[in-house]
Amino acid sequence: MPFIETTPTPAHVVVPFLIRNGIHGESYGVELAADWQPFDWWRVSGVYAYLQLNLTRVEDAVSSHILIISASEKAWLPAMLSGLGEASVLTVSDMEHFTERGGMISLRLVGQKVRFDINLDATERAGLKLSSQLLRLARAIYGNGPLRE
Repeated sequence: MPFIETTPTPAHVVVPFLIRNGIHGESYGVELAADWQPFDWWRVSGVYAYLQLNLTRVEDAVSSHILIISASEKAWLPAMLSGLGEASVLTVSDMEHFTERGGMISLRLVGQKVRFDINLDATERAGLKLSSQLLRLARAIYGNGPLRE
């Protein structure tokens, strides 16, 4: 819930919100490397790496306000978005074609400026309303097909 804070002055409204990446997990691993040179003219090298990831599901993100999905999570995107269902969670990513795949706000670097696209269908399904000022700043807006590009 928003609340008013008086220090430091001037008095201001604080609106707390929680941001998560949607995936929790633990990782374990080992890496072994061997280098053996039995003769000046013969060298044997070998490397072995093992990594185990134990990831939990995205359901914990339902209690967040904003879910930031890294482009490296592309393989899990369909599961993450379907796991959110119709929860009122704003999804934001720098992933290519994020809005076309069901995400809400896609960030991209154009020149030296950050631009964004918006998927109105996704925001409406989640019960989120975006301000007209934000929509005016968007590079492209998608709804039932592209509304503006």
